[in-house]
Amino acid sequence: MEKNNFKSLSKNKINFMQLLALDDDLAKLMVNGNKNYKDNVVTEAQKYGLMYTQIYPFPKTTGTLTESKSYITMAFRYKRATSGNTFKVAFITFHIFCNEKIVQTSYMENRQDAILQCVDRLLNESRSKEWLGKLAFDTMEDEIIDNGNGYVGIRVTYKNTEFQ
Repeated sequence: MEKNNFKSLSKNKINFMQLLALDDDLAKLMVNGNKNYKDNVVTEAQKYGLMYTQIYPFPKTTGTLTESKSYITMAFRYKRATSGNTFKVAFITFHIFCNEKIVQTSYMENRQDAILQCVDRLLNESRSKEWLGKLAFDTMEDEIIDNGNGYVGIRVTYKNTEFQ
């Protein structure tokens, strides 16, 4: 009998990416760098287009960042249940960053902070069969992405409070 404890690994990561990309408010922030991002009209095609171009289910972007855009990358930490042989997400860390040229918005908030508000609305205190438990905010800190192109952001971690 073949055993594959990580059979759902890719599917779970893609589900997280889709959850973020298909959110209207988050897509408005990500699609372009307008200061008045709430006025953006975003199509379904643009939302799906965010996946693997600005939202990644792994902890880095692909290619060189040359445009003034916003990005979200994810790092997953899995643990085994104390009983049984089940592996599920224990921590998810999001790196949310944007080019310093588009940080400022017309709404007295930084773009990366507004993106975090969307991520938090979607994930904090949420429960899903994919991650088997309830996610809760754990830590956050500012980051400077020093790639010579002026990216700044935040790193935020959510902990699975029911699967430890």
